[in-house]
Amino acid sequence: MLRVMLIDDEPSSLKVMEVLFRDFENIYIAGMYTSSEKALVAISKDKPDAIFADIEMPGINGLDIAGEVVDKYPGIDIVFVTAYNQYAVSAFEMSAIDYLLKPIRKERLDKTVIRLEKNKRRENRINPEREPELIRIQCFRKFAVYASPGIPVNWRTKKTEELMALFVHNRHRELSREAIIEILWPETEIKKANTLFHTTMYNLKKALNQLDGKAALKKVNGSYRLYLDDIACDVDDLEKIIIPSGQINDDNIKKLEEALKIYSGAYYEEDGYLWSENKRFELESKLITSCLELSGYYQKKTLWEKTVGVLRSILKIDFMNQAAFEMLVLVYSKLGNTGLMLQTYGQYKSMMEELRIRPKTLEELNKN
Repeated sequence: MLRVMLIDDEPSSLKVMEVLFRDFENIYIAGMYTSSEKALVAISKDKPDAIFADIEMPGINGLDIAGEVVDKYPGIDIVFVTAYNQYAVSAFEMSAIDYLLKPIRKERLDKTVIRLEKNKRRENRINPEREPELIRIQCFRKFAVYASPGIPVNWRTKKTEELMALFVHNRHRELSREAIIEILWPETEIKKANTLFHTTMYNLKKALNQLDGKAALKKVNGSYRLYLDDIACDVDDLEKIIIPSGQINDDNIKKLEEALKIYSGAYYEEDGYLWSENKRFELESKLITSCLELSGYYQKKTLWEKTVGVLRSILKIDFMNQAAFEMLVLVYSKLGNTGLMLQTYGQYKSMMEELRIRPKTLEELNKN
């Protein structure tokens, strides 16, 4: 898994990069910044393997960033992103690993990612003492198990992958053969279902050999359970840092900010497993509740830009969240951004009318 940091003074450009990277399962966006100064401060915390930096920025530009990174963090690769090609020579003189021209094409970005992966593998060979990344399970957005950085486990069949996802979902309890068959082959004749069960279990056990003995299926009292040893899981990471309602304060606020970085999409979102829906709703509910409290915390501190960011995160999780829409309209009003206030209010009004609920007027929202 490659950790990347994105730096561009234009939020729209950052958003484009974020969307492009969604197609790369081996990429984790460790941080996105419109301020070069803030990005340089955050490097030690975000620990990126590579930095994608726009060259033309006010204050500290991309070339300046590269100069500081080369001096202080020689292991971090630099990729320059710019709308102008006259900086190419300067970019490569700064030992940049690549140079991307806007607008960035997915095919071109593929080549950059391949180059970064090769460079990281070479660095790991040169520096074998560097601590290897833990085996990792990803449940948000798309289920995947990474046996090593950027290399997902290969499943012989889709049912083998779903069986592993089911065991991860139930990793703290046992599952009987009957329960598994009912979930995975509910309408299959019992004799054929038993054959499919045993074949898929065999395929899964073989696939687990890719995890260096850190995952094992064991039979306990006639049922099966997945045991994980020192394997990181994004859901576990998020649930550990979600703060109980009413307990947000200056000391633990960073935990919630980290939770928003971990959440890259809904639980098993792209897999569409019906049996995972209750857990998905549970996680979304917990995160939305925490984010609403976080936005209230930021509002009290008059940190309006952070408030907007959190409210937009809520709407990514639940695009029909009434409370988030109403708060966002109010915040844009306080910021004096009439254009975004009216745009957001229009979206809010359409959503409420679709739900057949009377929307509050702008006057009513501004009284709150």
